[in-house]
Amino acid sequence: MAVEFSPKALQLAREERGLSQSALARLMDVSQGAVSQVENGVMKPGEDFVRKVTEALRYPRSFFAMPPPYRALPVLTFRKQKTLSPVTLRSIQARLAIRHAELMRLLQSVDVPETRLPAIKVRREGPTQEPTPSPEEVAQELRMRWQVPPGPVENLTELVEDVGVVVCLSHFGTPKMCGMSDFNPEELLPPVIYLNAEMPPDRHRYTVAHEVGHLVFHHHLPLPPELSLCEEEADRFASEFLMPAEEIADDLQRLNLEKLYSLKRYWKVSMAALVRRAADLEVISPERARSLYIELAKRGFKTAEPQLFEKEAPSLITEMTQFFLDELGYSEEQLSDVLKLSASELREIYLGQQRRLRVVS
Repeated sequence: MAVEFSPKALQLAREERGLSQSALARLMDVSQGAVSQVENGVMKPGEDFVRKVTEALRYPRSFFAMPPPYRALPVLTFRKQKTLSPVTLRSIQARLAIRHAELMRLLQSVDVPETRLPAIKVRREGPTQEPTPSPEEVAQELRMRWQVPPGPVENLTELVEDVGVVVCLSHFGTPKMCGMSDFNPEELLPPVIYLNAEMPPDRHRYTVAHEVGHLVFHHHLPLPPELSLCEEEADRFASEFLMPAEEIADDLQRLNLEKLYSLKRYWKVSMAALVRRAADLEVISPERARSLYIELAKRGFKTAEPQLFEKEAPSLITEMTQFFLDELGYSEEQLSDVLKLSASELREIYLGQQRRLRVVS
């Protein structure tokens, strides 16, 4: 007996799990030919096939009735894509499409804080008709607009969520992709930052700041400028926002490992980022920067620095989800069906993050 089933939904779920057709066939104990024929629309699946595929891919039956709309990876991830395997890239792209569809369903009934992110044209090379701000000037202005006290940003993730940006932890299956941002001003969905859940606390904070830079400078443009320039602008914004030059320059004098250790705890950035900031501000010479990088590498800190502060936990997604359960009277099973994902993933992705009091209605 044929059942309602979308071949495209099968392909999307399989790619999101990082599985080939043959790997999925082994999990289902069917032939690869059967998976291929269903996925290509040549054969209608029977009840037994649907049961096996839902168990193997851990998606509910409702997911396979209709696939989420296609969602291209943001163009700003292109530079990172060059180092990713095709399987990993397809998995990330499928995950983005699925998360995007889930968030759209949540936002049909839940409002998030008003987005307070400006869209800014930054200063570039060549003549311009009017002066435009640099990434550093934009970072300074946003710290002022968002009432950030002098010194380190206490909780960057909380601050970003308070200005209407959704932060979503995700498992990318690779350390090469730290994060990406997704925003189309013409859509109803607010800006979203997807972060690699496996990142250490210092990398988490820097990536949030970096992606805020992209959201402010690049996502509103029909076609962003040359990608290396986009990355440079986002890095300059992140460095100034997290480590304002006027406030940190004196701290960076006479750097050594002991001082880097102390500054990391205070500013909540990596020791490598502090060295880079000192070099960019010309507080230390290029030779001294290279020497410090070598010392960090000898101690194994190039790949794994000591973590001296706790990782920031997003909470807005949990609050949005909890609104359905607490205020709208949904059960977890009903909400899982609305979002078209399993109850276990509902808890892991949407209910497993820190929650704090915020008005969401």
